[in-house]
Amino acid sequence: TIYTIGGDCSTVTGAAGTVVGCAFTGQCAGSIESFIDLVPDTDYYFLVGTTDPAGCGDFEFTTTGIYLGCTDPLASNYDQQATQDDGTCTYNQAPPNDLCANAITLPCNQGFIPGSLGGATPDLQSSLCVPGAPQITPCVTAVNGAWPSATFTPTCTGATQNITTCGYGSEFSRVNVVAGTTYVFGSSISTDICTIANNITPISAFTAGIGSVTWTATFTGTVRFYTHIANCGAQSTCRTKTVSCGGAPPAAPGGIWYTFEGAGDLTQVYTCGSNLNTKMHIYASTAADGSCSSLGCVDQIDGTVAINAESFAGCGFFDQDDAYIEFVTEVGTTYYVYVEAEGAQNGSIQIAMDCEPAVFGCQVSAACNYNPNANIDDGSCEYTSCACVNNPGGTGVVIEMTDAFGDGWVGGNAGSPGGYEILTPTGTPVASGSIDNAQYTVDEDNFDGPEFGLDVTCLSDGCYTFRFTGAFQWSEEQAWALVVDGVEVLTGAPSGDGAVQDYQFTIGDAVCGCTDDGACNYDQAATDDNGTCEYTTCAGCTDPNTCTWEPFATIDDGSCCYDNCITITMNDSFGDGWQGCQIIITDLNGQVIVQTGIPNGGGSSLVQQFCLADGCYTISSTDDTFDGEVSWTVTGIFGGAISGGSNFAQTYISAGGNNCISGCTIACACNYNPAANITNLADCTFDNCSGCTYPDAENYDPNAGTDDGSCTFDLQNPCPADLNQDGSVTTADLLQFLGAFGTVCQ
Repeated sequence: TIYTIGGDCSTVTGAAGTVVGCAFTGQCAGSIESFIDLVPDTDYYFLVGTTDPAGCGDFEFTTTGIYLGCTDPLASNYDQQATQDDGTCTYNQAPPNDLCANAITLPCNQGFIPGSLGGATPDLQSSLCVPGAPQITPCVTAVNGAWPSATFTPTCTGATQNITTCGYGSEFSRVNVVAGTTYVFGSSISTDICTIANNITPISAFTAGIGSVTWTATFTGTVRFYTHIANCGAQSTCRTKTVSCGGAPPAAPGGIWYTFEGAGDLTQVYTCGSNLNTKMHIYASTAADGSCSSLGCVDQIDGTVAINAESFAGCGFFDQDDAYIEFVTEVGTTYYVYVEAEGAQNGSIQIAMDCEPAVFGCQVSAACNYNPNANIDDGSCEYTSCACVNNPGGTGVVIEMTDAFGDGWVGGNAGSPGGYEILTPTGTPVASGSIDNAQYTVDEDNFDGPEFGLDVTCLSDGCYTFRFTGAFQWSEEQAWALVVDGVEVLTGAPSGDGAVQDYQFTIGDAVCGCTDDGACNYDQAATDDNGTCEYTTCAGCTDPNTCTWEPFATIDDGSCCYDNCITITMNDSFGDGWQGCQIIITDLNGQVIVQTGIPNGGGSSLVQQFCLADGCYTISSTDDTFDGEVSWTVTGIFGGAISGGSNFAQTYISAGGNNCISGCTIACACNYNPAANITNLADCTFDNCSGCTYPDAENYDPNAGTDDGSCTFDLQNPCPADLNQDGSVTTADLLQFLGAFGTVCQ
């Protein structure tokens, strides 16, 4: 991190300065001006820190003084003392290799040779092999918000001015403009989508371009200058955002030429570290004499046309705005290299070419046929022959993993990094992993952690599940692909942080599916069960003689109603469902048996059936935002039907006959009714209900609630031993006596 402040170094603590540079992880080296503009006669302070205090050790810090000036010997104002070019070079003539016919021979493996674009003139050949300009879709999203926070006001002198040296993709800067003035907005990343839009809601775009955009203001006020990567994407990588206005329109760029003869080598041509933001084209002569009179396109190793304006992989972090092209030459073919610049046109460049014999082969160390000497991957990598040594009948499976940010799945993650598992139908894991512990990884960017990882395993024929679990954080950076025997069969990315998703795949000739003919998803064609059998989607009532019969059901789930089916018909007069109202049916113990209603936005009507056992219930309804729209009717209950609306007061309903019996439920009351289930205390009476309660007494009163001691018995029986009063004393009388023996009389 770099600070510039007044005072001395002792005051540089925490937030005590204005940050003018950016912090980088890992090793920092290169020109500071790759990410800030140095101001003459300004003191700078360097703060060296670490994100790992426990593991921090010794470090070395060196700086080299810079003398700014024109460093191009071909310029009219060349300054021999200058150690860094400040872009002020002026020229009185074109460079010696301004024309293709005067191309300078480019040597192999000799390091950088200097060059100059000062005074270079445009070349018609430079437009060869350039695809037609695509239709640019403006982008007005801003994932990273606004930066800088202050509105920038350019000075219209024709000079290019920096709005910020560390803008992000999917971010905007506010710029003041004046009606009738032409502005050129640009990004140091030449592939950025640059969009100019208004600064009021709704946001609408005026124009857009790739790398830069020219726009004549139609009003005086503030506009937004957006930068995005492809597909209106976001990116947390610094780029310099510029604007210029006034002066003459920018001249068409010029370029310089180099040439060499192919020898069938793997060849890298690059301009890394040039003072200008260079762009490079490579052509092959198709003329019989190898001249510039007829030029053809050249393909890079990756199959793209040999035109490059920036290369992180080839030039590194600090010089990624320069060009790097890698391709294989053809023996005897004459090649021409055209170098131009984006942004500032006049200044010095440097160019080099490396050559080595082309060795084609597999460059993936996890592959069985890995060739450590190969410098060109020919796509021949195979994984079965060694992955399946212990399983000769198996198939090699490759799991490819990527991280879009380039710091692995562990980097910046406060929780689980997620990862994959491969499971058998019984749920047994046979393989698992993540990008950070992959068998083969690629980590070529500026962040710790791989951006690519690859695992290899061997699977026997059968059915499998690929299960992927998203990381605790930053799952949107994760992606994966499953390659079986060289064919990509599955690709995916997590649906969210911590999300678990399953994917089915097959090895060999197995037909995977559910082989249980009793399951809902039984597959008659399946030869191997893959553990996907399920028994819920086809479950329901299978008895057609019940009101809850479901014709699709093949598995009875016990939901058949053999009691009483009631139908609730619900209506909403406005047609947008109910806003709060619910119909509630409870048993006499207060347990909710039914709770339903038309969902908000659910339309004008809904009909549902429910099963109620014989008994007595209560029905009521709750409040609704629009009470007048709600109506309902319940049918199938004892007595026919009941209807209501919202705020319906609790009312008794009966199912299976008249099961709601109101009466006195207090046992000591004169009129106690043991059959009553609805208490009515007003009906209970406790007076004038005493009498003889003994059924054998002469004055027994069946209506008496309590015994008042008034019972009388006939003791004048001439044959008292004739207990059954059949006119004789027999064994039957003895048995009746023995049955009553021991009874306590009151």
